Amino acid sequence: MAECPEPTSNGTTNANITSNLLVKIEDLVNCRSVERQRLEFKASWNKGPTMFQVVKTISAFANDFYNDNGGYIVIGVAEPEEIESLEAAVEQIVLPPAGVNPKDIERTQKEILGACKSLISPSYSPILSPEVLQDKLVLVIWAQASDDRPHKARVATKGEYHYFIRKGPETTRATDKEIKSLLESSSKTPFDDPQGDAGVGTPPRWILKMSNGS
Repeated sequence: MAECPEPTSNGTTNANITSNLLVKIEDLVNCRSVERQRLEFKASWNKGPTMFQVVKTISAFANDFYNDNGGYIVIGVAEPEEIESLEAAVEQIVLPPAGVNPKDIERTQKEILGACKSLISPSYSPILSPEVLQDKLVLVIWAQASDDRPHKARVATKGEYHYFIRKGPETTRATDKEIKSLLESSSKTPFDDPQGDAGVGTPPRWILKMSNGS
């Protein structure tokens, strides 16, 4: 679990922290290094609806149905639909970010890892990386394609497990046909992107696969 800097008196942080990411946080949130379908943003974290939404998306990224090499969830940055503002809806994300309270960052990381262990089967541990974005602390969840896929996730504490995949910028429950494909491809080697983790400039593989009728 990554450490985080101490907060300043106004709740911001300007301390240097060690990133666990291969891309800069500014490039990540502005889609300069990662395709938009590999990103999800959450204004805040809670152990209610947000936890189950995040767990479903983590499992979908880990399943890597369209061979995009997983994805990222940024906690502390809102998407337009999460706030009631017509002006903000024009923008892709809401900046400056709300951020995560530095006093809560350790607890949040523990809760995320605990949720992945108890709500995803087989269990899966993403990489967590506190980052400083515009003087605010945010938490990036980096969910890479899993060697143990496919994974199922619960939609409630005692609910049933279901398979989820990523379709464009959305996390959806897999259909019977998609589940069959997940199970058949589970032993295959993940796609090796010749452009590295970024993949910028190439057509999204979920579009290519759908256009081929798969």
